[in-house]
Formats: sequence, structure tokens, C-alpha cells
Amino acid sequence: MLPVPLPILGLAVEHAPELIGLLSGERAGAVAQGAATAVRAVLGTADPQAARQRLAAEPALAEALAARLAAEAERHRAELAGLADARAAALARSGIAWTPVILSYLVVVASIAMTFCLFFVRAEVPERLFQLISGAYAALWLAFGAVYQFWIGSSRTSQAKDAQIGALLREPGRR
Repeated sequence: MLPVPLPILGLAVEHAPELIGLLSGERAGAVAQGAATAVRAVLGTADPQAARQRLAAEPALAEALAARLAAEAERHRAELAGLADARAAALARSGIAWTPVILSYLVVVASIAMTFCLFFVRAEVPERLFQLISGAYAALWLAFGAVYQFWIGSSRTSQAKDAQIGALLREPGRR
């Protein structure tokens, strides 16, 4: 990738502020390169001073630059939305989507089984082993609490909020 002079990016962001959000993402290099290419294509120069002089001399170029940069930002936004959709589809098709469900069932079943064993199975257990089992029992119930929070509590609410924001961002005409 070609190095992009920062003043050129400043000029690009000045004329298309929606680039700021895209420049902070994982594809910042591609966005910066696209913005710099758009500035060079419209203004005919990569020199920031010459570009500013050209914009001052021909105000109509500012509108053309803003339109070109907005189109560039929209192209990158559509590309990111496509990547997000592809990731979501791949995750839905893979077995990894079932991992939280399977682990949750294992923790719940293990918690219930261990509770049953501790309270209803009578056996002579050495004190040191009993201490180890008690510690494991406490850790298992902490895991049970985490499972509960994931499916019922704040993590689930956070996931719903993230999905809602993602849907809003994918709507056409939204910024």
C-alpha cells in the first residue's frame, strides 16, 4: 500500500466527515488510500498545499470532491456490511454457534449432579478431598451464575442492543 500523506487525509475528512468513523475501523488503511485517491483524482495533485489552493481557486471542485468522497465512504460502508453479513452467515453455519448452548447445559447439569451427590450420597470422604470438592462446588455455582447472566441477564441484553444498532446501521440512508 502506498503511504498516504496525513494532510491529504485531513483535506478528505474536511469534505466528507463520515470518513472519520471508517478511518477508525479495521480497514483504515484501505479507507485512507481510497480517500487519498479520490482527492488526487478530483484535484489532480497529491500535494496538500496545491490541493488547498486549487479548492480555493475553484469552489465547484469542493462539491465534486465531497461527492466523490461520500461515494467512496458509501462503497467502504457497503463492503463492511457485506463482510459483517458473511461473518454472521459463516458463524450461523458452523458448529461454534452451538458452543454457548452446549457449555451452558453442561454447567447446569454438572451443578445439579454435584448438588445431588453432596447432599444425598453418603460416603466417608477424607477431609482434604471434601475441601477440594467444596471448592469445585463453589466454582461450579459461580459458573452457573455466569450462565444465568449470559442467557437471562445483562449479556443477553447487550447482545440484543448490539443487534439493534447493527440493524439500524445497515438501513439505507443511515449514517
